[in-house]
Amino acid sequence: MHAARNELQAAERQLERIQQDPLALRLDVIEAENAVVNAQNDLLAAIRQARTAAADSYYAALEARNDLEVSTQQKAIARTTLEATRIRFEAGAATRIELETAENELEAAQQRLEDTEGTFSLALAQLSGLLGQKISEQELQPITANPDVPQLDTALERLRTNTGLEVARQAIEIAELELAAVDNAFSSRLEIEQAEAHLEGVRRDLNALVESLELTVRQRHNQALIAQGKHESALAALDATAEKLNAQELRYESGIISQLELMQAQLDHVEAKAQVAIALHDLLQAIQDLETAMTGSTGN
Repeated sequence: MHAARNELQAAERQLERIQQDPLALRLDVIEAENAVVNAQNDLLAAIRQARTAAADSYYAALEARNDLEVSTQQKAIARTTLEATRIRFEAGAATRIELETAENELEAAQQRLEDTEGTFSLALAQLSGLLGQKISEQELQPITANPDVPQLDTALERLRTNTGLEVARQAIEIAELELAAVDNAFSSRLEIEQAEAHLEGVRRDLNALVESLELTVRQRHNQALIAQGKHESALAALDATAEKLNAQELRYESGIISQLELMQAQLDHVEAKAQVAIALHDLLQAIQDLETAMTGSTGN
C-alpha cells in the first residue's frame, strides 16, 4: 500500500510538471492524466486487498472457534459414552471390545480438541498480527449478515466502471491522438497505415475484453447464486436442529431420553451453526469475486 501511495504521488507530480510546461503536447497531458487515474486505481486496489486480507483472517478465526466448540462437545459426548460403557461393562452388559472402542474414541476426541485449540490460537495470533493489536476471543463477534446477490443485469451494467476497460479505453484515446498526429501531409503513408492498424488493434482488444469480462461476470454471478442457495439451506438446517434441541431438552427434563441423547442434539446444533458460518463466508467470498469481476478491483 505504501508503494501504491508513492506511485500516485509521483504520477501527480509528473502531471503537474507537464501541465505547467507550455510546450507539452496534448498527448503528453493525456498520458500523464491516465497515469494518475491508474495510480489511483492501484491504490484503491491495495487498500481493498488489505481489507479483504483482514476480513479473511477474521473469518478464519471465527471458523476456528466454531471448530473448537464442536470438538469440545464431541469430547464431552465421548467421555459420557465411555462412562456409560464402563458401567455397562462392569455390569456384564458390554464387551471389552466395546469398552476399548469407547476409550479409543475419547482419546481421538481429545486429540481433535487439542488440534483445534492450536488452530484457534494460531488464527487469533495471525489476526492480531495483521491488525497490529492483540485480539482476544471475547472480541470475536459472529457475522450475522444476510447479503443479497445483485441482479445479473445490474452486474453487467457495472462493467462500465471496470478498471481494465478504463485502461483499454485510454489506449484507444491515445491511439486516436497518435493517428491524428501523423495523418497529415508531412507523414509517410507507412506511418499513417501503422497508426491506423494500431488503432484498429486496440479497438479489437477492447471488444475482446468486453466479451471476456461479460462471460466472467455471468460465471461469477452463477457461482454467487449457488453459494446463496447453500447459505439458505444451512440456515434452514440450523432452524431444524434448534427445534429438535428444544424438543430434546423437554424430553430430557421429562426423563424420556438420556443425557447422551441430549448431548447429541446439542452437538448437532453446534455443528449446524458452524456450517452456517462457513456457508456465509463462502457467500460473501462469492459476492466479492463477482465484485472483482465487475470492477476489476480486489477487496471491498
